[in-house]
Amino acid sequence: LLPIEWVDGWPIIGKRGEDGIGNMIWTAKKPIPGPVVKMPAINEDFSSPKLAVHWQWNYQPRMEKWSLTEHPGFLRLHAFKPLRNNELLKAGNTLTQRCLRTDANEVMLKLDLTGMADGQEAGLCHFAGAYSALSISQAGDVRKVTYNERGKITEGPVLEGTDVWIKSTWGIDGESEYSYSTDGRSFKTFGNRWKLTWGNYRGDRIGIFSYNNKADAGHVDVDSFQYTFGKRKP
Repeated sequence: LLPIEWVDGWPIIGKRGEDGIGNMIWTAKKPIPGPVVKMPAINEDFSSPKLAVHWQWNYQPRMEKWSLTEHPGFLRLHAFKPLRNNELLKAGNTLTQRCLRTDANEVMLKLDLTGMADGQEAGLCHFAGAYSALSISQAGDVRKVTYNERGKITEGPVLEGTDVWIKSTWGIDGESEYSYSTDGRSFKTFGNRWKLTWGNYRGDRIGIFSYNNKADAGHVDVDSFQYTFGKRKP
């Protein structure tokens, strides 16, 4: 919208200069107050038997491979083979939300790893045209922290226990940093800083995923997905 000023019966669009000609105005106060902005409900404890509307599957899901009722209060993701090993965008049943861009943003995912199987990966990801992910990978009976950037795998320390918290934080600059915790309080960073990008006709999305490079085996139970954000960019 551009303001209009009437001078001698003629409309002058924008801001009138000394020469009487209207000039472009790039920012201005809205002529009427806008409605109160309502932010979407984006936190999730998976207590409902139905998936909330703020979630979207990345491509067509395999409905028999996920459940909100097998373990009430959790989202259970059954792992199956991706079309190409270790390639997140070729894996099925990745559950996603849009990324918000404010001064301070954080997503914290809590997973129960009890049902994981050999060859399985499960974790938190960012993707658009490219992708990155921080996950837990299982080989035999050993679980490790793993960072995946465009298919390049970096293995981290062995993870003890069955509960893990995975976090992504980013600011208005769109630089994401991953971290993980075994108690939900003390977090350790792992992997590279990741630039949130646009690609494939969409902005960055953040998602929960699980797949198995070896067989259709294993599952992960998602306990909670906490999404917090700060001040909006003016």
